Amino acid sequence: MRRWAGGSFTHSVLILCLGLSACGGANSGTGGRQPPPTITSDGNRPAKQQDDLARFDALYRASQRLQADGEIGVSQTTLHQDLLQFATEVAVLRDVRKTEREKQIYEQYASAVQTYSDTLTLWRHATGWNGRIGVEGEIVPIQKRYRFPVHVNVYSEPGQPVLKNYFMEKSVVSETLTIARTELASADNLLVEVRNR
Repeated sequence: MRRWAGGSFTHSVLILCLGLSACGGANSGTGGRQPPPTITSDGNRPAKQQDDLARFDALYRASQRLQADGEIGVSQTTLHQDLLQFATEVAVLRDVRKTEREKQIYEQYASAVQTYSDTLTLWRHATGWNGRIGVEGEIVPIQKRYRFPVHVNVYSEPGQPVLKNYFMEKSVVSETLTIARTELASADNLLVEVRNR
């Protein structure tokens, strides 16, 4: 290796590069300003902005898959798997959101995740008990969140305590699915609006 008076050639080049960047680099004649952003081949957006938007692609694809699940009528297992993928993409957005619009998009998608999760819980409980969903355990907060009507069955036999069963009709599953799909469509529309700017 060729030696210079102050050390190795590589060391000298490194110091020179650091010195240039500390003084504004090659743009020192422009007052240290950064060069304009690179324009993409379509000429419309800076490359950095395209990179920022690209991180939403997986989220949007997962959202569209979840929307399609509701249209074609899939099994609980398939809906659960697609919801997990979608929830993962929403969690990624939570960690990288930067602007107010991205925060809005995140909040709308997070709300859709919650509603789809509630739909799956209700669906799982609706498979038994004559299609009715007992209002107990994990169903209670869901019933309160959506304010679904609760019905009461009263059983009594002579000499026995009165038993009451609280339940909701199976139709609440389709109602929460409709709410979830509406929230998801709203979030998708906001995302498309942001991407098209």
